Amino acid sequence: HGGCSSRTQITSSETEMLSLLLLFLFSPVFYVLSRLQRPSKKRGEKTRVAVVGGGIAGCGAAWALSQDKQFEVELFESHQELGGNAKTFAGWNVGTDAKGKPNEIRTGVSVVAWPGNSYHNYDRLMELFKIKLVPVEIGFHVTDHNDKVIFDHFDPSAMSPRHKKDLERWVRVVAFCRAINDFFATPTTPPSLYRMSYINPLNVIPLRWVCACFGISSTFWNHILVSVQATSFLTTYINNVPAVIAPLLDDIVPLDRKVQMVSWENNSAPVFENLCKKVKVHTASPVQTVTYVENGILLKTESDAKSGANARPFDRIVFACDAITAIRMITNPSIAQNNIISNVTYTDQFDKGFTQGQVHQNADILPAEYRKNILQRNCNWIKVTEDGRHEVTFILSSWIPPARNFDRKFPLLLTYGRPEPVPGTISYVENVRNHPSLCFQNMLVMLLLRLVQGTYGTYFIGSYATPANCHDMSFLSGLIAARELGAPFPFPDSPLCVRDYNKLASLMGFSKL
Repeated sequence: HGGCSSRTQITSSETEMLSLLLLFLFSPVFYVLSRLQRPSKKRGEKTRVAVVGGGIAGCGAAWALSQDKQFEVELFESHQELGGNAKTFAGWNVGTDAKGKPNEIRTGVSVVAWPGNSYHNYDRLMELFKIKLVPVEIGFHVTDHNDKVIFDHFDPSAMSPRHKKDLERWVRVVAFCRAINDFFATPTTPPSLYRMSYINPLNVIPLRWVCACFGISSTFWNHILVSVQATSFLTTYINNVPAVIAPLLDDIVPLDRKVQMVSWENNSAPVFENLCKKVKVHTASPVQTVTYVENGILLKTESDAKSGANARPFDRIVFACDAITAIRMITNPSIAQNNIISNVTYTDQFDKGFTQGQVHQNADILPAEYRKNILQRNCNWIKVTEDGRHEVTFILSSWIPPARNFDRKFPLLLTYGRPEPVPGTISYVENVRNHPSLCFQNMLVMLLLRLVQGTYGTYFIGSYATPANCHDMSFLSGLIAARELGAPFPFPDSPLCVRDYNKLASLMGFSKL
């Protein structure tokens, strides 16, 4: 999703890594303690579950639990609407209808598309809810500070001979990493996002280092590869991204061919409406404190605290918000909870260029020479400035399904990393602690989370509890937590859904189906 660039990766402090490594060394002790600290199930009574966070992970967990009559589920969301990274934006002006009334469409602005045939559990959910998905073809357009084209998916001839050589080397890097991954983890058909081996050396070797070994220039890395892949990471600080994900990057956003994805025919709003039909939802209700007591959990919202209301009692709690917010809510966390959860890092801690995006319809910011083509066919325009920053504009109107029925003269744009305001900005998109950094420290956190899952009836789900920031992974983490609480897995008839469930459950430290 675009933003400011840097040539160096900010690393974790030695203190944070030391605390995680000590936990790793003593993990058998903490694992036994976590099992002893799991509350017993009540017999003959409904289990009251609080879910904190209304993104796809929280809503997925609440939905799975609400299908079982043994649970009473309440969901708490701090914002006015559900959706998390996939929430929709209403306010695009696309002209007037036959009666002269303004036409507005509602779209997503962050999670808007995903690779087909990879999100098995999420796609199965769409089938269940009868939500139509449509294929989309997207491509990126990258220019330098003089607005000279560096890269365009739809015009390979725009790439310089030097960069074409680098692209050939990148293809070899992907093939090399894929071969190593296949050696340590058996390939699956169709490919699985969850295929991972703990002993694969590419888990700890930076992709930047592998690219350098293959002779890929720093210019290609910073101006093309970072420009394109940063839209997935919401940061350009990707020098320390592990090489194990190179094949996944190529499968999702390849550089040597056009990008094929799927999206909702309209938007994600019906997904969250269906997920929460049987759930008691509290929007605009930030949770202030969560306290463990002898017979359960006490939750107090900010409005409860202001009004002097009593804390709300629950038997179990599922944290589906960001890690930092979660650990700050718990008034009496365990030593393991505090040391593991508080060590999650997020991209916006290092890269402020992605913290805020400008929603607008001002096509004048696009380079005049290529404006028409960009508006008609490209999903992103990335400008690499003279000082190495990346300014990224999402061109939603060129491909997003809800915009197809309207005249292209009404552009739908979202710009990140631009230091000056875009004239005519409609609104702003905030990205604070939305995307965990893809680094070794967070991978270690994910593996250590098994030491605290279930402790005092508490579960942690969402992007930091999975190998990567991915809509299907977050949704599936919610289904896994729900099953651990006693709810059935909703898609036992799908071998691919079961396969992915078992792989992620194993990574999270839970039992397989």
